[in-house]
Amino acid sequence: MAQQTFSGVPAEFTAGEVLSSSDQNLLRDYLIATIKEGMTGDTGEILPMIMDLTNNRIVLDTGGLEFSDGSTQTVAAASFSWSGSTANGLGTYGSSSTIVSESTATYDGTTLQLTASGGGLKLDNLASSNANTLDDYEQGTATISFLPSSGSITMNATTCRYTKIGDLVTVTGQISVTSVSSPSGNTKISGLPFASYSGVTARPVGVGVLGGYTGTVAHTPLIVPGASDTTPWLYDGSAVLVQGGIFQGGTEMQFTLTYQTAA
Repeated sequence: MAQQTFSGVPAEFTAGEVLSSSDQNLLRDYLIATIKEGMTGDTGEILPMIMDLTNNRIVLDTGGLEFSDGSTQTVAAASFSWSGSTANGLGTYGSSSTIVSESTATYDGTTLQLTASGGGLKLDNLASSNANTLDDYEQGTATISFLPSSGSITMNATTCRYTKIGDLVTVTGQISVTSVSSPSGNTKISGLPFASYSGVTARPVGVGVLGGYTGTVAHTPLIVPGASDTTPWLYDGSAVLVQGGIFQGGTEMQFTLTYQTAA
């Protein structure tokens, strides 16, 4: 189909006027040049818009579509393909043009379910002002040692485990002594993974079993952190601070301490 052109502008019309043949031709040429039934493959077409009725589409030139916010779309939007058919499956990024339905992660509108073996939900210390929102879950290791007021205690096994759920931390493990160098005075343990809560609203007490020591002391010491503390005191069963002089090579303690933290 040959290129359609027009030239000239009709004069202003008046109500009830019968258009002249030349004005009708100008209007016809303009409409043909603006909206024309044709094929986009027609040779020589240079038109702002083609109404392609044969293929049920409207074709625009390189000017593109302009929207009310001033943005212009000049190329077709990228298409995406969907992979998988899991009921209520969550869609994740597969590639620049694919969305993948995860078979091990589903959401039915009320429950998020993860079913992959070894998987989990990573919260990664997300902050939340809602007191009923679980915003942190963490597992890790902590290096726990005996800490006398003076002298030194060389440790053999110090790696303990902790789990943090929200602001609640539980530390468990078994630590042992290799050798000592004149330890004396009130003795603590060091290395809590998070400081205890400040103030007196959350004062925890943990418990341990002590063995392989010298002298007289209760086998079940109490572990008592202070405010904002990572080095809790050790008390014996009589509420007396454990002294460094009881420790020797081979002394060990198995313990559990659960406490709250502001971290």
